Amino acid sequence: MFASDRDGDWEIYLKRDQLAQQLTSNDYDDLNPQWDPTGRFIAFESFRGTDWELMRINADGTDEGMFTDNESNEKWFSWAPDSLNFVYASDRDGDWEIYLRRGYLEQQLTFNDHNDLRPQWDPTGRFIAFESFRGTDWELMRINADGTDEGMFTDNESNEKWFSWAPDGLNFVYASDRDGDWEIFVSRPGYSEQQLTFNDHDDVDPVWDPKGRFIVFSSSYDGDWEVLRMRVDGSDVRAYTINTDNDQTPDVK
Repeated sequence: MFASDRDGDWEIYLKRDQLAQQLTSNDYDDLNPQWDPTGRFIAFESFRGTDWELMRINADGTDEGMFTDNESNEKWFSWAPDSLNFVYASDRDGDWEIYLRRGYLEQQLTFNDHNDLRPQWDPTGRFIAFESFRGTDWELMRINADGTDEGMFTDNESNEKWFSWAPDGLNFVYASDRDGDWEIFVSRPGYSEQQLTFNDHDDVDPVWDPKGRFIVFSSSYDGDWEVLRMRVDGSDVRAYTINTDNDQTPDVK
């Protein structure tokens, strides 16, 4: 699953084998689709005229509904492992912070003067990773699911973004611009890092597949954005999409 601008604005598409099914069809921009853990629903963000809201549809594209409907921007949705709760980022307090939603109850998890974006719930349900602009660059952070015990995964002079947990909750993959453009890296227990892509274009949006076999990501290798796949050691890179459109923000089920 991914977002594409092939019809003139950004819509959500589902790819099964070689066939791509368009799930949303409107005059808005729909981005960052996220499978729920049961495979029944897809959450995404949509620019509804004046701001970004969080949306939900069935996996076949039916029964579209809104999770949020207000005057602030809500983006970067991530399901909890139980499929009942979710986290997201909102700019409602003047900068971007992380929020948790349980039913109709919302809890703000981060309180600072930084921009905190792209929360990702870990597979165990204990932690939430996110990216934060800490004065001069983007770093990867972690908090407990109740908002306590904030810590840093990275602390350096480069930008690290687009965090994705491995299915085991121990490893994670992300993108960094430390070599001059955006490349994909994996971090393993013991703070062992491995660079997975080596090229002169930008590779971003990495997502670990639920079985732990592959990493799917977005790449600008052919002049526009395409969705690619590689093994978790960086080998066997293949293209899921090859066209003249922009295809980005993949998720895998």
